[in-house]
Amino acid sequence: MDDRGDFDRAIAEYEKLLAAHPDDGRALNGRAWGYAQKGQLDKASADSERAVALLKDEPNAIHTRAWIYMNKGQLDLALADFDRALSIAPELAGAYADRGRAYELKGDRDKAVADYRKSLSLKSRQIYDDKAKAAALQHLTALAAVAPGSAAASAGSPDREAAKPKEPSQAEKRVALVIGNGAYANVKALKNADSDARAVAASLQQLGFEVIEKHDLTLAELTKELKAFGDRAPGHDWAVVYYAGHGIEVGGINYYLIPVDAELAAATHVDDEAMPLDRVLAKVEGAKKLRLVILDACRENPFAVKMASAGTTRSIGRGLARIEPEAGVLVAYSAKDGQVAQDGDGSNSPFAQSLLKYLDEPGLEINMLFRRVHDDVKTATSGQQIPFTYGALSSRGALLQGRRRVGEKGEAHHAAAWTHPRPWARSLARAGTGSPTLPKHSCFQGPVRSAWRARHAFWGFVA
Repeated sequence: MDDRGDFDRAIAEYEKLLAAHPDDGRALNGRAWGYAQKGQLDKASADSERAVALLKDEPNAIHTRAWIYMNKGQLDLALADFDRALSIAPELAGAYADRGRAYELKGDRDKAVADYRKSLSLKSRQIYDDKAKAAALQHLTALAAVAPGSAAASAGSPDREAAKPKEPSQAEKRVALVIGNGAYANVKALKNADSDARAVAASLQQLGFEVIEKHDLTLAELTKELKAFGDRAPGHDWAVVYYAGHGIEVGGINYYLIPVDAELAAATHVDDEAMPLDRVLAKVEGAKKLRLVILDACRENPFAVKMASAGTTRSIGRGLARIEPEAGVLVAYSAKDGQVAQDGDGSNSPFAQSLLKYLDEPGLEINMLFRRVHDDVKTATSGQQIPFTYGALSSRGALLQGRRRVGEKGEAHHAAAWTHPRPWARSLARAGTGSPTLPKHSCFQGPVRSAWRARHAFWGFVA
């Protein structure tokens, strides 16, 4: 197994444990966390509710449920659980960091800042604390960069203007335009475009990008934002555009992004009411090193019947058309030309869910990232949706590290001790020597072995 968290494997191991002990609250909590990290929030919520009911006042289980509530947008419930967890275990640095994020999402800047600072002042007692504190530092720096009360200071506002965290130790300047178009005026809304864009924007910001996040843009607004981004890109080494929303192919060769005010009564109106992909590609070309356009927009064309009935001679395609971008530009489609992408049953589309998973992987080269996304989505959709990339980058580079690798100084045993389902097993885990391999002890068999393997799958060990 490689050095990333393998949530599928972790879930499988917890399921073995739950087959033997169906009312094991810690195993339910572990599986809930695995589902949550995969974006399967409904499954995560069901497991988490059971875990809290079984474990009562166990702070990690309550923290898990709070995190799930927060990512489902149920901020009041999340804050209540964060408060409860911290009243039981006030030393949980990760819970302070996550509560700060919930306050930030509600637009309460002062409380967010206070919680981020509190998190950073505490010693890391669990492996998750390190990751949460790193995120807290990024969010705290971003909030400090804007004046209280400004539009950018409120993460609860629909758009974020150039949210810029303190950059990690690299020389590259990175900028991203993230657009989520879901609230269409003349066709059915897309359920996940908004949440996909928000999640991707947050992830890119943590990776050192200056992020401009926009939602539900009309044609005039889309034109304005792309123009401004095109002016900004030449001052940066990396330029990325991410778009979630409707996109259509007309004539077999032309692809368009659809603004929320489009009517598209006929195919001949597309040039007047939509944004050609070529114009989007032109806006990233000014970047010095990496130029990337990511399109989670291959959804079924909701305007097709109306456009076809207008009697046009222009063909109206299914999905997106194949393109040949300029040298040094990479375009990632959420589904290959001619296919239709799924919006998904959870809070994120299958493509966005996989993209978010790999954006967090340390040292992963861009082309490899999209190969892994390709494999994930193909498997998840039983081959009905196959992401594809077009073009090539003139620069090889990795999106910055996210999850910290664990293994030195006995942290492997700290990880195991954190979630072992039995007190005696947790004590035995703590007695280890620091090796991430499973101790050769008769007690570490069956369900306990599954608990060990599940926990280590989260953090990148072979058990």
